[in-house]
Amino acid sequence: MEQTSPAPPAPPATRGARFGAFFLASLLSFLWIWLLAFLLEDVGRMNPVDYDEVYAAGMPSELIAELRGVNHEVGLLELRIKRQEQIQGVLQRDVESSGKVMEQMMNLQRLALEKGSVPSEVEREALAMAQETFLSSQGKYREANIEIQSANRTLFELQQKRTELETRKGSAEAPIQKEFRARQRARALIEASVRLGILIPLFLVAAATVRRRWRHPWRPIYLSFLVATFWTLGYEMFEQFPAEYFKYIAIVTAIGIVIAFLAWIIRKSTSPSPSLVLARNRAAYMESVCPVCAFKLSRTPIQGTPAAKRRGRAPQEPAGPLAPEGRVDFSCPSCGTGLFEACGECSAPRHSLLPFCEGCGAESDGALVVPGAAGAT
Repeated sequence: MEQTSPAPPAPPATRGARFGAFFLASLLSFLWIWLLAFLLEDVGRMNPVDYDEVYAAGMPSELIAELRGVNHEVGLLELRIKRQEQIQGVLQRDVESSGKVMEQMMNLQRLALEKGSVPSEVEREALAMAQETFLSSQGKYREANIEIQSANRTLFELQQKRTELETRKGSAEAPIQKEFRARQRARALIEASVRLGILIPLFLVAAATVRRRWRHPWRPIYLSFLVATFWTLGYEMFEQFPAEYFKYIAIVTAIGIVIAFLAWIIRKSTSPSPSLVLARNRAAYMESVCPVCAFKLSRTPIQGTPAAKRRGRAPQEPAGPLAPEGRVDFSCPSCGTGLFEACGECSAPRHSLLPFCEGCGAESDGALVVPGAAGAT
């Protein structure tokens, strides 16, 4: 049965194209992270716990009404006391001014008596008016002081009652706060479950897509989404879980990732893919070493190869054998792996571990099979 050869690999991209792809993939990762942040922010705004609602449902309405009434009375008494203190200030100024007038008029009358004259009617009336103002202001000042004292007694009683009501309110509010915290914890647990329920499937889908389509031309897009979901998932786990739990989650996750990469490397080393085997064999032939055991070959079996040219040997016939007596086969002297053999089509020497003959282009079926059990690392 005739086997078709695989399509030749695409030529490598230029450095500018690789840099552009890396830059755009990084930018796309940030945009994915931004989009996921908006999505999770909308999830966080769903059905918030309202403390006022819990407070209104658990607090006795009679207690709140009574406390509100006491606070209103306290406010009125404080305004009343403040008003009486303002009146006392005005009366105090009247007493001081009338006292100065009385003192001045008495001095004038004393001077008049010393001179042997009688005080005038105007002076006597001014003195009497000052005395009347002084006594009236003092009486009103005492009345305001009595009213302030009475209001202070009532205010003290109301403040004691308010303290008692606030104590009862605090006792009634303690189970309300406990209920509120319980609802917050339940809601936070639901929110964390929803957030992780969104991120974990997206991360698994991204990881599976990257694994299945690793060689796909759109791999940078898949990788950018994988990086974005991994970053967002790690951040959400750090935010949602307590620090004492997150450190264990983080280290277990890191161990799992390292084990996964180590298993991938071991699997690639022990059971490499045909493309990896081809790349290794090609590089080994170019460097004149054994692709299986990495033994440095002391001579080049086929003259004119790139390795021979790098050693400064003069090119001969490309298909001419190095070994005498017309033999074209050549094996590694260290591990015994056949490295060169006669082509089945043109009988020219060909590389045993490469898929095509350099003379006629014929394909070998078992060229990319790893010889023996010694996997090259």
